[in-house]
Amino acid sequence: MVGAAIVAAAVGWRWSRRWLLAGLGCWVTRHRLYTAMVEVRLSTRAGRLPLFLAVVPTPVGERAWLWWRAGISAEDMEDELDRIRAALAARDVRVSRDRRWAALVVVDVIRRDPLAASAIRSPLADLLAEEGHE
Repeated sequence: MVGAAIVAAAVGWRWSRRWLLAGLGCWVTRHRLYTAMVEVRLSTRAGRLPLFLAVVPTPVGERAWLWWRAGISAEDMEDELDRIRAALAARDVRVSRDRRWAALVVVDVIRRDPLAASAIRSPLADLLAEEGHE
């Protein structure tokens, strides 16, 4: 009974629901990125995949920090970005390498465009349409 009340409160409260959905999104992103790297064979010759250091939510999607093992590079992942983007069902995927450590790679998964939903409409377009200046 108490467990059901805690789950209902966590799902019902707006802030905890956002936190739970962000955590679920990070978990799904990690799983799908891992699966995509297996499918496109983005591994060492011994079959070892990069280490996932962290996956955190961002305002536009998720960010994953990966530690590449010897034998693979960020450029190898950039060659397969179209397949990885499709596997993640993402709008865009950006790969950047750390300047200090070449083995540290940051993968930004872009899922949404926060500016697209809030398009600013100008009243000048209506005025020009009324006067026939189009």
